[in-house]
Amino acid sequence: MTGVDLVKFKQLLIEKGGVDFNSSLIVGVSGGPDSVCLLDLLHKCGLQIIVAHYNHHLRESADAECEFVRKFALKQGLEFISGEGNIKQFAVKKNVSVEEAARLLRYSFLFEQADKYGASLVAVAHTADDQVETILMHILRGCSLDGLQGMQFIGHTMFHPFKKLIRPLISFWRDQILKYCQENKLEYVVDESNLELIYLRNRIRNELLPMLEKYNPMIKQHIFQLGETVKSDVAFLHMKTKGELESRLREEHPGRIELDISDFQSLPLSLQKRILFVCLQKISGRSMEVDFKQVEDVLTFIEYPTRSKFKHLFENISIKIKNHALQFSNSLYLDDISEYPYCNAGISTSIGLNDRVLISEKWMIESRLVKKDDVRYSFQPDGKKSIAFLDADLIKGVMLVRCTTPGDKYQPLGMDAKGIKISDFFTNKKIPQAVRSLWPLVFYQDDVVWIPGFSPSHIYRITEKTTEVIELKLIKKSADNY
Repeated sequence: MTGVDLVKFKQLLIEKGGVDFNSSLIVGVSGGPDSVCLLDLLHKCGLQIIVAHYNHHLRESADAECEFVRKFALKQGLEFISGEGNIKQFAVKKNVSVEEAARLLRYSFLFEQADKYGASLVAVAHTADDQVETILMHILRGCSLDGLQGMQFIGHTMFHPFKKLIRPLISFWRDQILKYCQENKLEYVVDESNLELIYLRNRIRNELLPMLEKYNPMIKQHIFQLGETVKSDVAFLHMKTKGELESRLREEHPGRIELDISDFQSLPLSLQKRILFVCLQKISGRSMEVDFKQVEDVLTFIEYPTRSKFKHLFENISIKIKNHALQFSNSLYLDDISEYPYCNAGISTSIGLNDRVLISEKWMIESRLVKKDDVRYSFQPDGKKSIAFLDADLIKGVMLVRCTTPGDKYQPLGMDAKGIKISDFFTNKKIPQAVRSLWPLVFYQDDVVWIPGFSPSHIYRITEKTTEVIELKLIKKSADNY
């Protein structure tokens, strides 16, 4: 078997990934042969790369692996960043497996860095072998047609509403990758935990697949082809399901989804199942890892709800019936996310004086001109400031409300002649990662004049010289106020 072909690899990046070669990307590198191969290929394609390594501290060799990746990146002249976390503690706290905890923290770190550095994509080194193992895992757990696809070449995840995850090696086999490393004299580390049979994926890799290959030596290729074959069918069904779901959505934002039950139950059973499947995917962020039983559990709950009208499904996912709506919730990211302000994704709307704009289904911002003598400051703690007062003498036109984007900066009240990245500001204020990218910002020209929930910009604060004042107010929408 030949190694990975660079020409084919670059062609896949363009045709299947739509990769912009002028933009930067975060590359998750563990130090194993797959990620080392991916890093080398992307570097040879001329892409702007930031090497990211997450130290799980689960093995004695973890620190050595981190140091290996750091040296490898520096040798290639690439920027290196690392993160770390207490996986076992996080797993206990969130009631998830160690495997799932590691995945959640690793991807949260990668997408947080993508935001911080303004990278367009996060790249990881899943291979065709990983794809086969994933499809078999889905089959063993019980999956729908969607589960037979396995992982996507490129797509969105729960970790960021805009930035995508790309798997450029998903069409290449592990033998090809090892051959490529050999041909290009690439050093790598070996993860000894890949042999531990306590993990389902390892048992599939080391026990089930070798046994299946005795029945059919081409079993891996056939399973991979199965995944490719169903993709076009699933794409059509997704399009149909999306339209039916959107017309029945009452609410959707990070951590919660609400469906109108009566409208939902009027659909054919097959569409009901697909809509529930999509909702569970969205709320859990587990791509294709939603199984048949979980969908059936939701259908049974709708037909025969518990006395409390609440049911825990799996891990951090629960459902309940309230006000004739079915609510899906993910407690991992926010216990009550509705209390955090958010914009609809992609919104960019102007707001003038004595104006009011709706920024999402739940929230609006109001602007009005008030007399300086009428200003009464609110000394609420950070995170609960719903009103800001600005110097109207400095604002001579309309303002703009939009979501945060990478690189946005802000000069908080009291921070004279010094700004801070919005991402760093949110980190300091301990704002949950899940809501940061949809948090509204109010701009005048290129300046952030207010982050709703916090103090106004130091530049636009009221001073002794101020003659007129703009009052900005964040309002939670209700039938009475709009």
